[in-house]
Amino acid sequence: TVTANGKNGIKSGATTDEDGEALLTIRDLTLNIDAPVNDAINAEQLLNVESGTLTIDASDDAIHCDLVLNIGADGTDGPTINITNCCEGLEGAELNVCSGDITINASDDCLNAANSDLTDYDFTMTISGGTIDAYSSAGDGFDSNGDLTITGGTVIVWTDNTADNEPLDAETVQKYDLDADGTITVSGGTVLAAGGSSGMGMNLEAAQPCVIYGSTGFGGMPGSTQSSLIAANADFTIEDADGNAVYSGTARCGANFFLFSSADVVADSAYTLKAGDSSTEGTAQSGTVSTGMGMGGGFPGGGQKPDGELPEGFDGQMPEMPGGQRPTPPSGQGSPTDGNAPAGDSTSDTTPTA
Repeated sequence: TVTANGKNGIKSGATTDEDGEALLTIRDLTLNIDAPVNDAINAEQLLNVESGTLTIDASDDAIHCDLVLNIGADGTDGPTINITNCCEGLEGAELNVCSGDITINASDDCLNAANSDLTDYDFTMTISGGTIDAYSSAGDGFDSNGDLTITGGTVIVWTDNTADNEPLDAETVQKYDLDADGTITVSGGTVLAAGGSSGMGMNLEAAQPCVIYGSTGFGGMPGSTQSSLIAANADFTIEDADGNAVYSGTARCGANFFLFSSADVVADSAYTLKAGDSSTEGTAQSGTVSTGMGMGGGFPGGGQKPDGELPEGFDGQMPEMPGGQRPTPPSGQGSPTDGNAPAGDSTSDTTPTA
């Protein structure tokens, strides 16, 4: 049991020539952390959370790594992580979730692939297994400053923000330049992503078919109005054309945008989102799907804008990310470009397979 009334609950530093390689591995323990000032767990180089049971209440990030953060490992049950309160849940420049049972309640991003001190860095977020049940009251659900890839596992993410935050977000520094945006790829697993905002648009590669339901109007634009698809705490189902439920659940918040993908979804087939007496029709899509900026609904084919273009006259740009130096581990250490652990004690290293 750790109570951090000053800084971080658990801290691991950076690899240096003087001190050698730095890595932190957590396995096979029950860990309770209360961090009312800063992060619960903070690492600068490599952080592996392999197994055990973690309960975290943090003022800032729950689990943070400046470079590579690995949760679980292929072929294992992984850790049980219950984040009851935090600003951001899991954050790393390269964030890999391979296994585990993870619950997150965040005020900002639940998962974040970012580091403002790194420039020209290939930020990645990869979900290949495990179960993630995530809720954000004011931020994005999963936010990658590069690509976001889901190949397996179960992902349930709700975002209550009604402005420009999204349940799934992959954006580079040039936030409103669609050519610069990262790509969201869904090729496996079960994914339910729902939010109070129609969002600022996303570029989705649906290798596994998905169905999208969206609201009318410019979802993320100031002064806009949105028609809610479902109210908070409402029970809902997604049914195929024969009335068979492919998913059922209870809304964590009001939602104007729904994305659902699973192995049971068939491309070009009709699916209906039902909640109480209301229902919304959608058609499953595969391949490249672009929702456009704030155009979550009102268009055929499950809610995407036909051309994926920005609204006429909008040319705003996000400011440049602050400059900084990218830390370079010594030769033989884990490379921040491949997500591998540093050479050394093989029992401590986790090399995820996406």
